[in-house]
Amino acid sequence: MVHQIAEVRLVIGLKVPRLYDLIASRIRNIQREAFSSFRWCRRRHGCLVKDLEITEPFQAVSSDISYIRTMEGFEYLCTVKDIASGIVLAETMAEHMSSELVLVTIKKALNRWHLLAGTIFHSDRGSQYTSKKVMEYLSENQIRQSFSRVGKPGDNAWSESFFANLKKEAVHWRHFKTREEARQAIFAYIEGFYNTRRIQKRLYYLSPIQWLRRWENGHLSKVA
Repeated sequence: MVHQIAEVRLVIGLKVPRLYDLIASRIRNIQREAFSSFRWCRRRHGCLVKDLEITEPFQAVSSDISYIRTMEGFEYLCTVKDIASGIVLAETMAEHMSSELVLVTIKKALNRWHLLAGTIFHSDRGSQYTSKKVMEYLSENQIRQSFSRVGKPGDNAWSESFFANLKKEAVHWRHFKTREEARQAIFAYIEGFYNTRRIQKRLYYLSPIQWLRRWENGHLSKVA
């Protein structure tokens, strides 16, 4: 390949660095740009939930993406979950795992629950969450963005544990023939069971919605 490139250069008389040098240089530039972007994101948006005592609803929310297998292909599920109450504030399913999936889910959560300025939005550092349109939308709504530390998936344990329960209780024992069948099953699980009827020990053996109502009525001061 190198000899062929050299022959082409001799024929056309190009007085430029060798092609493979140009390619290597371009790769180095891309790596530097990516690393600079990563360092900028890390400085500006750290892990705001580390060592933070989260005791009130909507003080901080957690988001992540997982996949559901169907006979028509993978469906991707994005959720936004309130950390204190455990309520899944919004969920969206789609055939793609893009920033648009995340953005739509965030908009649902803000419209349905009217998250206040200053709420912490925590996620991993996936490209969907670091995309320009997602970051700008959160900033415009005065939502503070927080990211898990590198190599620390446990920083987003709230979403990870939810997906583990979801798959154990509503997915792994089923075989979805269509995407629509999967979407209906996930919606029924979240809205008809998890939020309203699934009790949790840390919520004083109440469901997320029951806990929130008691907290709003002043009967509870914090999460167990």
